[in-house]
Amino acid sequence: MIEVNGNAILTMIIMLLVIAGIMLLIREVNCWYWKINKRVELAEKANSEIRALKNELQTQNELISQILKEIKKEDGEQLPTPPTFSAID
Repeated sequence: MIEVNGNAILTMIIMLLVIAGIMLLIREVNCWYWKINKRVELAEKANSEIRALKNELQTQNELISQILKEIKKEDGEQLPTPPTFSAID
């Protein structure tokens, strides 16, 4: 059986904390070097702009639908319906 005294346990805990700190530091340097944080920021900005465009397209789609319904009522014709944009969330 292996005997472990309090000093050995404390040394192991300190070593684990130092290793964890070094790993976090290396991760931050790696993210900085490869500009990962900037890429994430740009991707989030692009997503918000895409959502804004989607909302604008939905608004325009609703207006077109209303106009087509009014034209249909006036002429009695069957007109095509505009497409929906539900694939992007």
